[in-house]
Amino acid sequence: KDVDNTKSDIPKVSSAAPSSAPASSQEPVSSAATQAKQAKSNTYAMPVTGEITKEYSNGELVKSETMGDWRTHDGIDIKGDANTPVKACCDGTVKEIKNDPMWGTCITLEHADGYTSYYYGLSETAQVKQDQTVAVGDVIGTIGTTNQLEIAEPSHLHFGMKKDGKWIDPTSVIK
Repeated sequence: KDVDNTKSDIPKVSSAAPSSAPASSQEPVSSAATQAKQAKSNTYAMPVTGEITKEYSNGELVKSETMGDWRTHDGIDIKGDANTPVKACCDGTVKEIKNDPMWGTCITLEHADGYTSYYYGLSETAQVKQDQTVAVGDVIGTIGTTNQLEIAEPSHLHFGMKKDGKWIDPTSVIK
């Protein structure tokens, strides 16, 4: 007699380790289904593709072309044309969207393990809302011309990160 071993009252336990592979590329990154399937990721990616035109200064003073003075540069400037999509560098939650008189339109994302990312000089129309959950690669806004502190420099995103409330070099986290 044949035995049908495809049905059982005993729950199956998978011995496979959880996958860190991204969700299927056929689904949109921002879909609720994709976000629900993905475990919180600590994968970090650059928010835009482009040349880094100004490095993180690590507390050292650097000359500001716009302001004509010496100041720290607590992020990196990534060259990009106005309206270039800016993406979340990691899974997280939108903590703040504000219009700063000097930095322009700013979005702050909170991530796991004490990391926070800052996106300055965005166009005035954000693609996200406060308290929204985002996944790495989700578009949060576009590069704008609102950053008055760095307006003399070529069009770019000013991107900063903190770890446990202290500024860090984003390139130390994003490989």
